[in-house]
Amino acid sequence: MMERRRVILFSSDLSARGLHFDQVSLVLQCHTPPSREQYIHRMGRTGRAGNAGRSILLLTQPESKVLSTELANLPITQESRPKGWLKSDMALVKKAFRKMDMPTLSMGYQAYLGANAACIKMLRWDPDELVVNSNAWIDSMLGGAERPALAARAVHRMGLKDHPDLKMFGSLKLPKAGGSDKKDKEPAQKRGKGKEAAARGKGGKGKGGKGKGGKGKGGKGKGGKGK
Repeated sequence: MMERRRVILFSSDLSARGLHFDQVSLVLQCHTPPSREQYIHRMGRTGRAGNAGRSILLLTQPESKVLSTELANLPITQESRPKGWLKSDMALVKKAFRKMDMPTLSMGYQAYLGANAACIKMLRWDPDELVVNSNAWIDSMLGGAERPALAARAVHRMGLKDHPDLKMFGSLKLPKAGGSDKKDKEPAQKRGKGKEAAARGKGGKGKGGKGKGGKGKGGKGKGGKGK
């Protein structure tokens, strides 16, 4: 078997603590970490067991203020890049965005907004700053194309349901504990409509009633059990 000397692992914070990977030479963190401690744990996957390692944190301009607040006094060297240094790469990214369908764009933007919402205390943003900065990111990626709508319930959970700068689809009504609202039940009801009609035709349901297809409370029947 051929030994692979270069391996890239894409991971969530699942691997940030308690897991060891041999000879990790670089940890690349994208987006603001949820806490100072989590940043340190992520960075700690490299430079282990006497080996050298590097950690790079990629931030947008609005996110970079965490370097002087929550991540202050850590040995981080901030590097500035000239404007347009990613111009050729960004052209490829934007081209890929234009090929995505609207549901995929919606899920991607929703994930990005949710990640920012989870770090809102770390970023020291208010809800308006959260929406403005997140919208600026998706708009820059879309290059003037229509911004995708977001699932209303997801926006509700972020505490942003009434924000005028977010376009939403679906019901704002949250499902009841242990169940779902009427809209969620509709597909299941339609799928079972034929079976329900057949059950009503063969037998009856009622207290003490008998029928070929059902059993009522206190009654017997040849078929299965009903309510």
